[in-house]
Amino acid sequence: MKNIKIVFWLIVVVFLMVFTFQNQDIITAKQSFRLDLIVFDEYHTPELPNAVIYLSCFLIGFFIAFFCGLTERLKNRKIIKNQKAVADSQQEEILELQNKPESSQSIPLEVLENNKEIHEPS
Repeated sequence: MKNIKIVFWLIVVVFLMVFTFQNQDIITAKQSFRLDLIVFDEYHTPELPNAVIYLSCFLIGFFIAFFCGLTERLKNRKIIKNQKAVADSQQEEILELQNKPESSQSIPLEVLENNKEIHEPS
């Protein structure tokens, strides 16, 4: 499994290098954005390479997705914690029942014989 991960990431890195090399003129081109809000004056960003713009858009999207899923992850973590507590308490109860002396768990032989007679078909 470890070798598969290494091969996968090497393939990803090679594809990124090929993409960057083939699109070098587009990635390094500089561009300025203009933000025109009706209430405020027009705002111009400084000229930035497209790579910086692409990377910032990726990071903004990543953080939005991260924080949108954060509440769900915290809720699931709480559920898992409660489930583990229940499982641990049940495991302790099982161990207690297994460690009880055999005499308190055994049924007298007479009762078993009487029970067989009742349940056997005539």
